[in-house]
Amino acid sequence: MTLALSSEYPILDIFWTMVIVFGLAVLLWTIIVVFRDLFGRADIGVVGKTLWVLAVLVLPIIGSLAYLISQSRAMGERRLQRDGATDLRMDAYLQSVSGEGGYRGVRDVSDTAQAWAGPIRAD
Repeated sequence: MTLALSSEYPILDIFWTMVIVFGLAVLLWTIIVVFRDLFGRADIGVVGKTLWVLAVLVLPIIGSLAYLISQSRAMGERRLQRDGATDLRMDAYLQSVSGEGGYRGVRDVSDTAQAWAGPIRAD
C-alpha cells in the first residue's frame, strides 16, 4: 500500500505538504532573484552587498521581501536596460537580414482576392 492511501497519512496532510513545498520553492526563487540582482549591481559597494547578503541569509523571508520592496523600481530599470539592449540588437539584426522593405521577394496579397483563392502556384 502506498503512503498516500495509508490511513496514517491522511489527505489533509498531503495538501499541507504540497503547500509547504510550494512555499519553499517560492522562497528559494525570491532569494535567487535577489542575489542575481544584487550581484549584478555596480552602483553599491562591497559593504552594501555584504549587508544585504547577511540580511537575506539570516532572515530569508524578511530580508528578501525588504530587498524586493526597497529596490523594485531600480530592479525593473536594470532589467529593462539589460533586456532592452538585447531587443535592440535583435531588431537591428533582423532588419539587416530582411532588408528595409520587410521580406525580400514576397508579395503582399492580403488586400486582394488572391489571398482568398488559396496557395499561389507557379504553373
